[in-house]
Amino acid sequence: MRRQTLILLPVATAVLAVMAGIALFIGTSSDRARDPAGARPVAFGSVNLPLPAAFRPVEARTNRAWAIQIFEARGVGRLWLSAEPLDGTPFEAACERWFHLPAWPGGPLNHRDGGHDRYFKPLPLFRQGALSLHKERKVVVMAACFDAGGHRHWMELRTTQGFRPAEGVFDALLLSLRGADGNGPGAGLGAALASVPRESRHRFLLPLEVLFLFPLVVLLLPAGLLWIVGRRAGRAPHDRTQAMAAFRQPHVEVALVGGGQWKFFLAHVAVVEGDLLVSTFGTPFLRVPRAVHAGRVKEVHGWFRPPYLELPLDPPAEFLKRRWMYGLVPGRFRLRVYTEDLVTLRATLGG
Repeated sequence: MRRQTLILLPVATAVLAVMAGIALFIGTSSDRARDPAGARPVAFGSVNLPLPAAFRPVEARTNRAWAIQIFEARGVGRLWLSAEPLDGTPFEAACERWFHLPAWPGGPLNHRDGGHDRYFKPLPLFRQGALSLHKERKVVVMAACFDAGGHRHWMELRTTQGFRPAEGVFDALLLSLRGADGNGPGAGLGAALASVPRESRHRFLLPLEVLFLFPLVVLLLPAGLLWIVGRRAGRAPHDRTQAMAAFRQPHVEVALVGGGQWKFFLAHVAVVEGDLLVSTFGTPFLRVPRAVHAGRVKEVHGWFRPPYLELPLDPPAEFLKRRWMYGLVPGRFRLRVYTEDLVTLRATLGG
């Protein structure tokens, strides 16, 4: 692995540590929000919900016929529990209005409304129910409504998490609902909820493992770009004078050390008439005359790779590109050449 890529490793490691911390926080918060230990019964409408202790009450209010209770769980989001007495409005008609449906679907439906992607699915939830997913900016809204015991019920979890554990919390809450007779919401509800991520095409909530792809992208994308640039930077120049060079090798990693910088790049290295010539992007970059490097080339053992050659760059070492920039710190640079053919290069230079 070249040093340009090695430099990226600490960055990728730091990003990995941050992502792992985020994943741990999300996973721990979701586990607490599903933990039945210490759950307290909360009644709304005609059903009861054993609400985990992680959900703390925030507000209780009414809106027309709706009685609304709001709870919040740290790291998960806000839960709304609402109910109103049935007023004779058909369930399908209410859902078409609430969820902006073009028509009542016979199964899962993905559609767009007002520039937003929406997912809707009828559910075997008590007498009749339905589930909806959509986004409002950065907030994912999971909503379920159902009729039971003379009431119309609305459950909604709003989260900025954007990952599957939040959906697991909402599913667990739905499955733990109990009617006035103590019975659960329905035998087929678990299977219906399990298929939601696939049917919604993961557009709203992603698997938590996606977090760990970011460090890989941080490492691989810049490394790929460096490789592409390096292939061009280290190619052999179209120069007849180098055709008879005593030593020539493309795609050699070199470094300029000094002047407050460590600059690593790929280059073509050649020894022409005793002078060391470094070329980048097919044109000469640096020429070090024999009189400058004679007897001053030394072999240095690095930490990560085999030994490399190092020589000081004092005048009359000549920068053939960006002279003005390197001229600001004359005599302070050292050139390092990382080549697997180190013995041959040193012998050619007379070192």
